[in-house]
Amino acid sequence: RQIDTDNLEPLLHQYEDGLRVNDENSVLTLDEHNSSESSDTETIPTIMEADEEMNNPVQNAGHKTSRLRGTARLLKLAGKESFYLWLGIAVLLIRLPFSLSIPHFVSTTIGSLIDDDYDGAKRNVLLLFLSGTVDAILDFWVLFLFGYAKENIVKGVRIDTFAAMMRQEQAFFDKTNTGELMSRLSSDCGEMAGDLTWFFRFSVEAVVRITGIAVYMIIRSPYLGLCTVGIVPVVGIINKVYGDWLG
Repeated sequence: RQIDTDNLEPLLHQYEDGLRVNDENSVLTLDEHNSSESSDTETIPTIMEADEEMNNPVQNAGHKTSRLRGTARLLKLAGKESFYLWLGIAVLLIRLPFSLSIPHFVSTTIGSLIDDDYDGAKRNVLLLFLSGTVDAILDFWVLFLFGYAKENIVKGVRIDTFAAMMRQEQAFFDKTNTGELMSRLSSDCGEMAGDLTWFFRFSVEAVVRITGIAVYMIIRSPYLGLCTVGIVPVVGIINKVYGDWLG
């Protein structure tokens, strides 16, 4: 049966130069016969195949290189929304100092009250209020920019996946469950795009917070700061060993 794909053209037109990828290299590859093609054509595992690899780490230990290539291709999907991602990261970097200063002003306010320095306490409360306000405003724009980029990526991936489905032969739909296809279009696309966008935010935020807090502690109290910094790797190793034991 010939499937009419003319209705897809208006949706696909805006992605001709950017987000859309070939069926053979699609992130949500639908053709299960790509393994028989030439070795020059590299494919990314489907979401279901990725789940199987996670459930069989020993059997798939030799595919780390292909996973890295797959991750690189996933990151390319965010290339079309790089402007909003970079803008979100810039706003995040401006916001984080205000966020990190809130505990400082809380502690200095308490210290001023203990010393009966009410003028200092009022000043620190005012600075705390200003820092919290700026932090909240910038946090809104961070959420908006990363959320906007995420929704655009979701839209593009879904259009690309639906177009790939429409190019399949009838036999593909005979052996593939409708629920599986709907899951790829709905939840899988959304989760993947969410991971792509929030990966940038949480990676930057984690690095800045860890570095900023460590520097602040060392400046305020070198001995306690160095003690804390020295304990962190030990706690990390214990958590890793314990997590592997649980797994």
